[in-house]
Amino acid sequence: MSELQFIRTKDTDINDLMNIGKQSFLDAYAAKSDKDEMAEYIERAFNPKKVQQEISNPEAQFYFVKQKKENVGYIKIRWDRTPEQLQATKSLEIQRFYLLEAYYGQGIGLPMLHFCEDFAKQNDFVWIWLLVWPKNTQGLNFYTKHGFTKFATKGF
Repeated sequence: MSELQFIRTKDTDINDLMNIGKQSFLDAYAAKSDKDEMAEYIERAFNPKKVQQEISNPEAQFYFVKQKKENVGYIKIRWDRTPEQLQATKSLEIQRFYLLEAYYGQGIGLPMLHFCEDFAKQNDFVWIWLLVWPKNTQGLNFYTKHGFTKFATKGF
């Protein structure tokens, strides 16, 4: 694996962020999801207005994951909400953590997770948390292997 870079997105990156967001989400879930529901979600979550709104949130940051100057994935972290189970302690949510399918199995996920952990440490977050779709067994196994534990469930 060549060296990865984590590059914070800017307002001018909206199209690239929409494109990698759509494609990496489809790569992860299209085979396990209803086609119409998937299309509706993609339209709602990855349109220019929504992405502009998300990238402008001062309590969230997006990062492109780059390998050899190519976007291979992206991360969205935010700290504007905390689950009630964490008793309002300072927490960091990993809201989006996606790779393009061509890069699955290349050891990129762990450096991405370390990037999030380093960000949390540098900014004095007490907890890191995320939501994982129960049918995403690959993701659940990855997070469990690296120290995450289930503390709650939420309907979709």
